[in-house]
Amino acid sequence: MQSSDEVIDETSMAQDEQSEVEPNDPFVSSVQDGTSRTPQRGRDFSGMNLEGIMVIEIFAGTARLTRAVRDIGLSGLAVDKDNTRTQNVHIANYDLNDPPQFKALCELVQKHHAQILWVHFAPACGTASRARGRPLPKLKKLGVKVPQPLRSDAQPMGLDGLGELDKVKTETANITYENMCLLARICHGLGIAISIENPENSIFWKVPVVTALISDIGGFMTYFDNCCHGGSRRKGTGWWANVDWFKQLAVRCDNSHFHEKWNADIVDGKVCFPTHLEAAYPVLLCRRLASIARDKAISFGACETSTLEEQNEQAPSTQHRILLDMLPRGRKFRPLVSEFGHF
Repeated sequence: MQSSDEVIDETSMAQDEQSEVEPNDPFVSSVQDGTSRTPQRGRDFSGMNLEGIMVIEIFAGTARLTRAVRDIGLSGLAVDKDNTRTQNVHIANYDLNDPPQFKALCELVQKHHAQILWVHFAPACGTASRARGRPLPKLKKLGVKVPQPLRSDAQPMGLDGLGELDKVKTETANITYENMCLLARICHGLGIAISIENPENSIFWKVPVVTALISDIGGFMTYFDNCCHGGSRRKGTGWWANVDWFKQLAVRCDNSHFHEKWNADIVDGKVCFPTHLEAAYPVLLCRRLASIARDKAISFGACETSTLEEQNEQAPSTQHRILLDMLPRGRKFRPLVSEFGHF
């Protein structure tokens, strides 16, 4: 029998992450008041082609957001440590827990910052889920190991006495969070819009390095239910950004529409959670996010090309230049087959 730890991710536990955030929480009040201790800076994309403006999606997973960004005319770059979940979108493989890869990603952002509009982070919150420890009698009866809590409000970095595997998973996530916040600070310092998403009630928002980032920058926290943006289940989402672009997404479900169930099921001896479908952002949400990005790029001076001649006059796209930066340095590679027989 497969352990539920092998199949349950943070979105599989989302049904227990619907409780309201405490209104007197100092973290919440520091970002919900709409103030930012760092003035919001506009970008100048005057004379730049819209398709040369870049949006980077880190922890991209299925990379639906990147796909939506490209569909609307911007350049999109999806970043993740592997491409196991992607949906026909190229993934730039960078592991934030690997020092050389993390350094390379930071250098890539710094080199191309003038063309980067927005960087979005969606870190996994599996170790920070409050649904860990939730009684699952049906699974327990079948001999499936039920996940136990790894963090708490009092110990957001990890509970005392964690077992070897749980300790490794928690500490690995802590490194990811730390490097994510470091890269977010770099982006913010370069004038790039940044956003971070996690379940609304995730303990992720209590991790010290995360609270420090938000406290130092200020910014804007938006809460919404995924089902109001195309999701099939009611899942509370927290969305922090250093810009106010995403406040329009703030909408709560009034239960006037149908919701899929969260119940786990056993199929062919394996634990199956319908909420795995919620791991990826809803397509409608991605389209709305892409539309926001496009409108902002145009407001900062970016223009669209309407003819082939105009496209030819533009420099190679930012996406192409970034992809070239990922190729091995030094030795130059000749094509296996010449593009043209003669000129």
